[in-house]
Amino acid sequence: MQSADLFYFAGTAQRAYLYVPTRGEPLLLVKRSFARATQESALEDIMFWIMSRNCRVF
Repeated sequence: MQSADLFYFAGTAQRAYLYVPTRGEPLLLVKRSFARATQESALEDIMFWIMSRNCRVF
């Protein structure tokens, strides 16, 4: 997703991932400023995303 698309759908242009399920509400995973995302976006489900380099996904 390009930053212009993220801004259109989520209302913020910062580094984030937007998950839009087929059912239910979208989820915005923010990598930088959680406070800014909650101010800019009208989405209800916003989470701060922390990923460690040592994290393994199985």
